[in-house]
This record gives sequence, structure tokens and C-alpha cells, in this order.
Amino acid sequence: MQDKNNEPLSFDLILAKRDVTIGGEQFVLKELDGVGRDAYLNDVGHRVRIDKDGKAAGVKNFKGMQAALLTMSLRKVVGGKEQAVSLDEIQSWPAKVISKLFDAAKELSDLGKEQDEPLTQKDIPEAFIEALKKHGVDEDVIEEAIEDSNKDERVGNG
Repeated sequence: MQDKNNEPLSFDLILAKRDVTIGGEQFVLKELDGVGRDAYLNDVGHRVRIDKDGKAAGVKNFKGMQAALLTMSLRKVVGGKEQAVSLDEIQSWPAKVISKLFDAAKELSDLGKEQDEPLTQKDIPEAFIEALKKHGVDEDVIEEAIEDSNKDERVGNG
């Protein structure tokens, strides 16, 4: 059996994209380049709450988290030309639209785990949070629950 690590790698340098229709308007969802990926990961990194041991302990601020990625990867097509979509416009759309676009954007730019890759213990909180959001649980409620959970762990009640 041949080791996968010894197989040659071959890449196409054309960024992937998907056509999208929202409210009858045409958009295109585009794969991020390296600069865009780094900007998104920096944004996510600033949202992480760090515990006293220097480990990730939750998310500090969910506000605009999904829309931030979409402002980098979603473009409105007007007269055959692509235009940026504002954070405010994206945030005005239904949550399920934003969540589905966010998932598609992450997949296009390879920003998440592969669907066939099993979750590890450290992935469960993030996966659970994403599932709650997909089912319409308000982000403020999720954040409050995480803060309460982290408080319980600090005082030994968890």
C-alpha cells in the first residue's frame, strides 16, 4: 500500500466560487485567498476567551461572527459587476440564510473540519454552539450560557 504522504500534490490556482440567489438577487460566494483567510482567522482569534492556563475557554463575542466571513467572500452581482456586500446588509437577512452561507463559505475556503472527520472532545463545544445557532437559538443566549458554564467550572461546580 502506498503512503498518501508520498503522493505528488497538484493544485489549480483558480479560486472556487458558487452562484447564489438571495431574495431574487444574484450573488457569488468566493473562496478566500491567503490574505482573506488570515484576516478571517485573526478575527476569530480575537473572539476567543482564554482561561488562566492559556487555553481556549469559549467565545467572547458572537456578534457578526458569521457575517464577518461573508463580507470577505460574498459579492453582489449588479450589471455583470461584483460589488461588496456590507455587514449591515448581511446581518439584516434571516439567520438560517446567514448560517447556510457561512457553512458554504467555510467549505469553499477549507476553514472547517471535513464532514467525514470525527469530532474530538475539544470540538464538541464549537459543534454544539453551531447547532444551537442553526436551530434559531439567539446568540446572546448562547454567550450567556457559555459564560455561566465557565463560571461554574472556575468555582468547581461543573
